[in-house]
Amino acid sequence: MQPEPAMIDEKTAKRGLALVFSTLLLDIVGSGIIPRAATGDTKLDESVNRLWEIWSPLADADGQLDILGLQTLAVREMIEAGEVLLRRRPRRAADGLPLPLQVQEI
Repeated sequence: MQPEPAMIDEKTAKRGLALVFSTLLLDIVGSGIIPRAATGDTKLDESVNRLWEIWSPLADADGQLDILGLQTLAVREMIEAGEVLLRRRPRRAADGLPLPLQVQEI
């Protein structure tokens, strides 16, 4: 007797789901969403791009991930749960960050 086509064992289903998640993450985030300034002012563009490079490793308010890690985590949560909540965390100048802002995924 052959099993019903709709009957898939749990291990196969989990592997398929993991493959779907991985593919979606790669398609959406890839190697990271990296903005580049395009103001028309070369010096300003360079300054803004440099600030992004300095700030992105410090973006996580929990201090665990860089900006790529936050992007990946947010997309993963969106895929798995259907939503994600990010909180902007303004910081004081005394905190010593190059940009007085961090992001927290809740």
